[in-house]
Amino acid sequence: MLVCEAFLILFSPYRLLKALGAPKSARIYWAGGQPLGGKEALQPLINEFQNLYSKEDLALPEELEPFANKASLMAAIDYIVSEKSDVFMPSHGGNMGHAIQVL
Repeated sequence: MLVCEAFLILFSPYRLLKALGAPKSARIYWAGGQPLGGKEALQPLINEFQNLYSKEDLALPEELEPFANKASLMAAIDYIVSEKSDVFMPSHGGNMGHAIQVL
């Protein structure tokens, strides 16, 4: 599994993944919250890597609703899904970003 910081000063996630040799078929999990600029900000990445998902893409709203105010449980969901992904990208350094750094 590749681990990438989502907002790098010198590289966009798209250029970073290309430089690391991630295949176009890579399953990329965007963990955490919405990116700065919303989903539109990820459009160049989505155009190149079509298997880009967040927990909101994979679950119905009513499935996530019981966990909405429980950051640790949302981070646990992120962790479980990121383990099954080829690439994990935290949207920020929150609970999931910190947890993956420990590994």
